Amino acid sequence: MNRLKLALLGLLPALMFTPLSATISSARAAAAMAQPKVEVDWPAFLGRHDLVWEQIPNHWNEGPFLGNGQLGLVAYANRGRNRFDFHLGRNDVTDHRGAPDKKTSRGVPGMSVMHDFARLDLGRIALFPSGKLQDGDFRLDLWNAELTGRLVTDQGELRLRVVTLRDRMVHAIEITSTETAADGRPAPWRWEFIPGNPATPREQVFPGNR
Repeated sequence: MNRLKLALLGLLPALMFTPLSATISSARAAAAMAQPKVEVDWPAFLGRHDLVWEQIPNHWNEGPFLGNGQLGLVAYANRGRNRFDFHLGRNDVTDHRGAPDKKTSRGVPGMSVMHDFARLDLGRIALFPSGKLQDGDFRLDLWNAELTGRLVTDQGELRLRVVTLRDRMVHAIEITSTETAADGRPAPWRWEFIPGNPATPREQVFPGNR
């Protein structure tokens, strides 16, 4: 009896731990097989979220925008002057009169938040079509960081493609026109740079505050 008991006691650890080990191994194998594979078609995925304009934007807060973190633009129409503006901006062009060598003028005697590094208006690159603006549509491609679209006039279309380079302070704008004059020849369109008002914009919005 003593020998039988000893034999049974010797088998007890194997009976206790072998099934547990096998269960753990099986669970690990199942978990490994269940690991999700991340295979995302990023251009297609982001393309479903592109920003789309089905009509021409008429104000700065309606228009498509591009930038690289320092240089940027917003695109919209000025119907009264029959032009399409690319309104320019840079985050390092600011009113820094109170502390030109610092990041803020707070605490400088005589200065206030009205002049504390407010961004200044650079101006706009204005596209003047030959015909009268009627409508347009645009798409902001998130994957390529590219704006494409068209301006429809009573003489044809101007197709545009715009990118802001990520490593250089450059906007690249490509225009293709199908506008035609009365004689059937290509109608001329033109660019014009319109400088912005260099005054602190906070004073323009709140002229009575200092």
